[in-house]
Amino acid sequence: MNYQDPELRQALAAEYVLGTLHGRARQRFERLAEQDARLRQIISSWEQKLGSLSEGVVPVDVPEHVWKIIHKRLGFSDTEQPNSGFFGAIWNSLMLWRSLTTVVTLALMFAVYLNLFAPKLVVNQYISVLQTEQQQASWLIKSDLQNKRMVVHIVNEQTIPIGKAFELWMIKEGDKPISLGLISPEQQQSLPLSDDLLERIKQANVMAVSIEPAGGSPTGQPTGPVPYTGVVTKI
Repeated sequence: MNYQDPELRQALAAEYVLGTLHGRARQRFERLAEQDARLRQIISSWEQKLGSLSEGVVPVDVPEHVWKIIHKRLGFSDTEQPNSGFFGAIWNSLMLWRSLTTVVTLALMFAVYLNLFAPKLVVNQYISVLQTEQQQASWLIKSDLQNKRMVVHIVNEQTIPIGKAFELWMIKEGDKPISLGLISPEQQQSLPLSDDLLERIKQANVMAVSIEPAGGSPTGQPTGPVPYTGVVTKI
């Protein structure tokens, strides 16, 4: 992982301050910060910017009607639950709901920061933090619609069995997963996005990584385990 990448350093520092960087990734980041004065400054900056947002905010319980609105906007009827097929299996997992909390919190904090402190920056982007069931962040996926690029940041290096590969999928509820190609467990990647994929990303709910044969899925759909998932959020 290239810890000198400015965007990755900012993202990891923000996630560290929010408390959403877990396990070995957090320990490794702390060791790095001990030896990197500039990184400690970035962490301190995020602590000041994000910490001030909560001042004076009184916690309240979410009203029942708000949950009903969320339920409706997700497209579920009063009796319908997204519990079938590949998407449903992911959506209903505890892992994804934990990931949803993490990603939405991170995205909202980034959005507030961009609006308050950097109004000239372009925020027409979609992000997804792919995590394991143990909430260990593995990849940060950023889709930049303006520049038509998808950047895959390595948050925590993963191992892959010999003869296997990680394949990235974009998923919209009710549709079949769409492959975005193979991704590396060791280095950052920048992938071009076609006009068609740009439009599909706007509608996607989830990104996921499956374990496939070395050349990718032979069927055009996930065939192996899906150990990493993350909700797609616009910032």
